[in-house]
Amino acid sequence: MSTDEFFVLADPGSDLLSRFARTLRHASNHDDLAGLAALREEVITAYPGSRKDGPKDMLLLSIQGMAGFIKDHAFMFSEIDASRLQLFLNHGQTWYYLEYTIFAVTAPFLPTPIMVQLADAMLASFHTTHIPDYDVAVMGTLFNMCFALLARGDKTQAVKLLQRTQQGVPQTRDPFTASRIYLLTQAFTYLGNHSPEALHHIKMIEDSWALFDPQMRESDMQWLSQLGIKL
Repeated sequence: MSTDEFFVLADPGSDLLSRFARTLRHASNHDDLAGLAALREEVITAYPGSRKDGPKDMLLLSIQGMAGFIKDHAFMFSEIDASRLQLFLNHGQTWYYLEYTIFAVTAPFLPTPIMVQLADAMLASFHTTHIPDYDVAVMGTLFNMCFALLARGDKTQAVKLLQRTQQGVPQTRDPFTASRIYLLTQAFTYLGNHSPEALHHIKMIEDSWALFDPQMRESDMQWLSQLGIKL
């Protein structure tokens, strides 16, 4: 049974993955361990049957990763758990929303070699089968990975990932995707030479988020501050 079939058969019409992503985003921004615990129980209760290391286990690993990060910002998956995620995400050539969702959450906590390999697999699938509905999910995943690499002090890999993103992601009219790539580019530029122009562009982007999505701006402020970019 494929991963998407699993959720369709288990809970027809469910918006679990959308709520899952929203809950984890809220938990990340507000250190909401109680919300993660409730989500974990919901997943366990709603999907009592699943093959070992199947979709259900990967969702639980995602929750485990976010909880670990909230408790310790240096959290990394164990070698065993990282390998489990890698095997699951490499099970086929085409990624769907489930794979994107899981990778978006877990990528920052994976060892760099596994993260980079899975990023290439994701981009290959996205480039081969470009589904516009996945633009935001893919961009969010790449954004999380770039930040994780920068936070680890690995600017070289972060720049390489951004370059592969610009080359490998099909042109999209989605404003969110375009703004994420642009914001990363300006952040890298500022970190490289403290360009006043780059900082001005970052401020303009964040002023827009302040009007249209304050939660997004709050999230951006956190990672920009951690990189030493003060607005």
